[in-house]
Order: sequence, then structure tokens, then C-alpha cells
Amino acid sequence: MTLSVNLEENKQRPLTNTPLKQSTKPSNLKERIRKNKKVLIIVGVLIFLGLAGTVAAYFGINDIAKSVGLDIKPADVFLPFKKDYSLKKDTSGHRTNALIVGIDTRGSRPGLQNTDTIMVISYDHITKDTVIYSIPRDLYAEIPGENWDIKINGIYSRFESQEEGTGLAKLKEAVEEITGLKLQYYAMVDVDGFQDVIDILGGIDVYVENSFTDYAFPAENGKDVYEVVSFKKGVQTMDGEAAMKYVRSRKSLDNGEGSDFARARRQQQVIKGIQNKILSTETLLNPTKILDIINSMKDKIEISEYSTEEVRAVADVLQESSQGKVYSFVMDPAVGNSKILVRGNDPEAYYIQPALGLGVYDDIHKFIDQSLEKPDLYDENPVIYVYDIGHGYTEAAEAATELSDRLPFIQVLFGGTLMSGQEGSYLFGNKATDENANSLKIVEQLLGAGSVSKPDFITSNLTGDIVILLGQ
Repeated sequence: MTLSVNLEENKQRPLTNTPLKQSTKPSNLKERIRKNKKVLIIVGVLIFLGLAGTVAAYFGINDIAKSVGLDIKPADVFLPFKKDYSLKKDTSGHRTNALIVGIDTRGSRPGLQNTDTIMVISYDHITKDTVIYSIPRDLYAEIPGENWDIKINGIYSRFESQEEGTGLAKLKEAVEEITGLKLQYYAMVDVDGFQDVIDILGGIDVYVENSFTDYAFPAENGKDVYEVVSFKKGVQTMDGEAAMKYVRSRKSLDNGEGSDFARARRQQQVIKGIQNKILSTETLLNPTKILDIINSMKDKIEISEYSTEEVRAVADVLQESSQGKVYSFVMDPAVGNSKILVRGNDPEAYYIQPALGLGVYDDIHKFIDQSLEKPDLYDENPVIYVYDIGHGYTEAAEAATELSDRLPFIQVLFGGTLMSGQEGSYLFGNKATDENANSLKIVEQLLGAGSVSKPDFITSNLTGDIVILLGQ
């Protein structure tokens, strides 16, 4: 299985598989350019995961280039960081969107090319924030060019079997239709490749949110059908094998960890663990380790059109992105106040579909637009309760409905009349911690609210993460 990278937005063409050869003297200029580009794209992918960003990394790149017989100096890849080096952006003018696809080639069905990991990553060049959307493999999606829907994880295989090199472009087209985002870049990774990378890194630290045991994990020893895998809550140091079992497990009956949505969250955790380890000093100051990572990936790459300047721009973006936050959303039926996706009505086959109907993605587009605009609000996902304390029952209920209409993907509920005769309006967080502090600021700006502190006359515990009191 290969890793495919397409950095050309508007053209769809077959991708060619061109493995690196250990040649020190390319026979002609065209071959030399091809090989130079190949190393650059490997470096670009690793930069995307967090490999570059410090001066120490520059010297490692020189050793890497020499090891494959290429004359690439550090400056050829990273420097200078000129202002005209920039990534393509969508129509907003300040966001770059990328599709990351993972194929799991493990198992007993050779040639199966279902895409079990589908993520859209959006980087905001103004705020420096990154937002990640995991698209479930069981989402029914319209096949590009056909009036028919199938599970999205089958689109790549469907087109690839018809014409090699077309699958990823068609999957990109389907994801653009679903999300409403134009994707400037996309890449496909054999997730087995990450196992070697994790081992080269000496393992990664992952915070396991819930303890769980999977008694039906497919065995790979050639003897048994299943094996038991188990993980305990807390920070765990995982080698490549453990990390892959962690992200692949989906049959546990514990703590909601037996779903593809839970698996998607675990995938995001492992990617974060890899990023953190790659950015650590022990990795960046170790050219041998960096070289080993590149060698483990180099034969899993297909290349299409892209520019050297864009690879340099990725390094620049990596440095800038440390100033922002990373937000993650798993597009499961619970996301967006449970208004976006629903379970399909076929009792014999599990799938999910847009709540508005097959092929109707309007609400998904709205949620993505709003979560890109206010990621803090949708990341904290507070439950907002509106109470009447003198405004009038009907009037307060109408105000709650109006707020719900303005924030359709946040749960806004009317709690009825709490008391009467009180003057003024109040907005406050209803938690002992500041876990909804960002949401509180956003709602305050949205409403132009009065007091943002809990009034003294409220002595009982109220329901909701954020409380709005409406008085006379």
C-alpha cells in the first residue's frame, strides 16, 4: 500500500507510484528532479505531522538527502521563509483545508482498499487555529457522478478498481460535497506505516480517556480468530503495536468504546501523540532517528503535482500554528446537538446519514461553517438554560427559542419561571471550574448581556452549563 499526496486543487489525473531508489548518481536531469521532489514531499508530510520547525531539524534534512543520493541543502527545503511562499487557500482567503485518508491493509482480505480513516483539517492563517473533522466510515455519501449512495469508506475502492489512480480524487470530491469545503491538499497514508514510525520514536504517550477491554479483536498470530486487548484510563506509553490496537479496536462493550466514533477519537489522540514525540528535543536533535522515519515511509508514496514553495510554506505554517489551538470534532450522530446525522433505518445494516435525507448536506455545511467561526463554543459544547425571573413566561420562552435558532447546533433549553419580580438580566457559568469560559464570552457578545455574574438572590443549584436569567 502506498501513501498518496495530491497538492493540485483543480486537476484530476492518475497518480503515479514512483518508489525511491538508492542511487547516488541519477542518470539524467529529469530523474534527478523527480527524486528531489520525492524527498521534498516526504519531508512535507513529516512537517505536517510536526517534524520540522527548529533549526536543529535543518541539519537532519541534509543527512537525509545525502542518504538517498541527493544534493539537497537545508535551505533548499526550508529557507528562506519568504512572504511569497504560501499555501493555497479557500474562498475565505484565510483557511487552508486538507483531506487526510488512512487505509488499513491489515486482515485476511487482500486487495481490500476501504478507507477507514477520513479526516478534514482546516488551518486558519489569521487565528493560527487548526480544526479537525473526523468523518465516520459508515456515513452514506453520494457517489460522485452517480445518483446513488454508498458508505463513504467504499468510494475510493470503487473508483480505484475501475481505473487506478482515480479513487482518491473521487473521494476528495465526495468529501467536498459533504463538508461544503474546498480541499486544497490531500494525502493518503497506509496506517500500518505509523506503527513503524511509533517504534522508531521509542513509543508515544497517549491519554486513555476510558478504560476498556475488547474480547473480539482480530488476532494476527495465524492461530486464533480473536485476541483480548485491554487499556486502562490514564496516560499510557504505547509502542507501535499497542497504538495500532488502540486505534483499531471497535468491539469493546465498555464505556462506549465499541464504536467507530470512539475509534475516530482514539485516532486523533494517537496522531497528537506522534506530533508531540516528533516535536520533542530528543527527536529533533537526532538525525539518525529522523532518517529512520523517512526510510520507513519513502516506499509508500505516490506523487502528483505540487510545488517546492508549498513544502516550504508548510514549514512556515508549522511554526505559526504553535500560536493557536487544535480543535477536534468527530462527526457522529451526537455532534451538533444531534441535528446533523442520524442512524439509518435499515435494521439489518448499520449506517448513518444526513438528518435531512440522503445526499442533503445543508446542515453539515452550516455546522462546519459555525464551528470554524467559533470553534471554542462548539468544542466546549455547553448546555444553555434560559429562566424567567420577571420577564414573563411567554416572553422568556420566545427568547430561548430565538437563541436556539441563532445557535441551532448548541442545546438551548427553557427552564420555565424561576421567580418573578426581579429586574435585569444575568448570564453566568454554572460550573465550579472555568470549563465553559470561552463559550460564556461568546454568548455574552452574541446577546449583549447585562451582568455576567451569578446574582446573590440565586441560592439553589440550577441546571445547565451556562445560565441566562431574564427579568423585567
